[in-house]
Amino acid sequence: MRLLVPACLVAVLLLSMTAMASAAVQQKWVLDSQASAVSGALVMEKSDIASVSGTVTIASGASNGQVWCADEAAATLVTFGAGGDWIVKFKTDANWGAKCMVEIGYCTAAGGASSFTAFPLVGAFQGSTGSYVLSWQFNANSVGVAKGDYLAVKITNLSGSSHTVECCSGCSFLDGPCTDPGYPVPEMATSVLLGAGILGLVGYAYVGHRRQKTA
Repeated sequence: MRLLVPACLVAVLLLSMTAMASAAVQQKWVLDSQASAVSGALVMEKSDIASVSGTVTIASGASNGQVWCADEAAATLVTFGAGGDWIVKFKTDANWGAKCMVEIGYCTAAGGASSFTAFPLVGAFQGSTGSYVLSWQFNANSVGVAKGDYLAVKITNLSGSSHTVECCSGCSFLDGPCTDPGYPVPEMATSVLLGAGILGLVGYAYVGHRRQKTA
């Protein structure tokens, strides 16, 4: 019986860390030229990046934005906490960063690419390299993707001519923040799993103790 009280205290302490129940990890989605499961959108590959290839042309005009959706829908509500940065980089044919709008958000399966909704993130164009790899950085705040919806990126061409996005694993991608809980399926933190195990042992010990007293 002496061990029951401290074991319970440890278990409660660990379970109180439920706010950290998801194992935060940075993830990368590579922009592909293949169609997504979301109508009208292209796919962002996380697991099959070796197959990424092709070039995507984005026509000029604010109504001609191209949407990329993650290769899997959220299996449950996935909340990205505040902290860290979202990064979007892509290789193109010219330095049109000043006339290009990049947004991060989500799409619904039913609404298709036209349902794209941008997260309220503060970000800015960071510049380009000599090979025209354009870069944007967004400060992460608390945003979420509902069950069945898709994490998405939208690139809109505001210049006076068409431009391309080259799809390859090392040049065009979205980097999630360090607060990513494991989209599309948040992973339970080790502390929570350990706490649950301790509670199970406490319950088992308590039942055994009760049986001894009634025997």
